[in-house]
Amino acid sequence: MGNAGRQIPNELKNFRRYFNLQQQDVARELGIPQSKLSDWEAGNVMPNGDHLLDLCNYYKTTIQQMYPERNQASKERLSRNKGTADKNDHEEKEEKTEKSE
Repeated sequence: MGNAGRQIPNELKNFRRYFNLQQQDVARELGIPQSKLSDWEAGNVMPNGDHLLDLCNYYKTTIQQMYPERNQASKERLSRNKGTADKNDHEEKEEKTEKSE
């Protein structure tokens, strides 16, 4: 797992510590075993989508705030994909113009 993958567990622990909570408190509130939260915070296992949303709701935050590095990587990927799509659209329009002439 690269740096982006390590960002998630670090932020989970940071949010819990910011609210001055113990793992057992958070686990009890979320209805999960403490060992599961511990594994998430250590980066051994990643929370699934439902658990991720539960964590965000519990900490009153967004996925983007919890995982800023991943959010930035997604923005960059979307930007690259948009650039490729724009280029393809431009080339397609040029081909149509050439055929109609």
